[in-house]
Amino acid sequence: MKRTIILLVTLVALGSGAVACGRGRTPTPTPTPLPVQAPGWEGVTVHTLCLEVEQSYPQIEKEFSQPIAEATQRILARLGLQVVAPGEACDATLSISLTGQALAANYRGGVWWAKSLEAGGRFYTGAEVNGQMSLIFPGHEPLTLPISGMVPTPDRISGTYGPDTPAEAPFGYAWSKALLDGLAHLWGYQVLIQAVEDNDVYVCLKAVRDLAEVGPEEGVLPALIWAVEHERGSCGIAAARVLGDMGPEAKEAIPALTQALRGGKVADWREAAAYALAKIGPEAVPALFQVAEDHHNDIWVRCDAIDALGDIGPEAVPVLIQILRDDSDQIRMHAAGALIDITGQHFGHDADRWQQWWEEQAPVMGTPSGGVITYTVQAGDTLAKIAAEFGVTVEEIVEANDIEDPSLINVGQVLVIPKP
Repeated sequence: MKRTIILLVTLVALGSGAVACGRGRTPTPTPTPLPVQAPGWEGVTVHTLCLEVEQSYPQIEKEFSQPIAEATQRILARLGLQVVAPGEACDATLSISLTGQALAANYRGGVWWAKSLEAGGRFYTGAEVNGQMSLIFPGHEPLTLPISGMVPTPDRISGTYGPDTPAEAPFGYAWSKALLDGLAHLWGYQVLIQAVEDNDVYVCLKAVRDLAEVGPEEGVLPALIWAVEHERGSCGIAAARVLGDMGPEAKEAIPALTQALRGGKVADWREAAAYALAKIGPEAVPALFQVAEDHHNDIWVRCDAIDALGDIGPEAVPVLIQILRDDSDQIRMHAAGALIDITGQHFGHDADRWQQWWEEQAPVMGTPSGGVITYTVQAGDTLAKIAAEFGVTVEEIVEANDIEDPSLINVGQVLVIPKP
């Protein structure tokens, strides 16, 4: 089934004079149009753009289409484009043509509701799209790009997943890949940054995965942090893992990842946030320590925080020793396991023995200069007094320990002391 959709969109540049588009509408301020980034088109800014989308799925006889035009419209709008009524003149045309094919494979059982459970069956578990994207602008040779996307058939399927017809094939990620690859070639990685906020999960997921290849360029970290803060399902989980893969360069994501860990009722969310914080490294130790120490958190949240501390290495040893003094056997077990993994020593849950050994061995293991300093509040202590003793400010201690009221600290409370 073939379907063609034609939309007209316009770019209105701020500062170029407000011009009413369409018939009598009040103009809405929009971002400055992003110039085309494709080789040979540098500096070309399209001000009005006609969008033509054609898609076909030969295996599917019924009326069938994917929201390609709608997603394209939303992404371009975030780059400063505004839809106008059909029939308006435009100074350039963006044409997208795609043909989709559902991919099938044979499986042996494992789908409880499938027509032939014992014998398995043939299911449409993959999808592929191929086509082209063209930008036509007066004075330039038309720029035509081949675009494609594919979801290969998995080796196994389980649970309730068993699409019986081509229309049920996973076309979403396939066309999202083709679309974003083409748009990013034309307008650069800013397309991916804007696509992270798209309400289509496949578009968001593809954008996040592509931003992993871009690295910490301008705007990338805020976009990934946004996906984590807004709990974008599988897209947010992927964003957390990409932040982790960026390592210490993603340290500004620590607050968002910490909040995701604290609120992670789903194991995948907790694991992704903990993974990212561990990969960011020593800068995340104070945040992870606070999560592990907070008895208001779910026990599994605290355990995931402790495991992340164990993954960071020697810099986390001082706080892990403090966690050994917790009244929960499960928490102490995780802390002891993390210490054993880091040091190779076996002192069980004996915090005093661990502390004695650490004071003897810390210089050999390359801390304490790179490690985390903790301090146990004594009678008569104030934050001002503690800050002066360690050469830091009260504000720095408050921030490192998430203290709500600086005038209230308790004897026996363990504080993380930030580096001077």
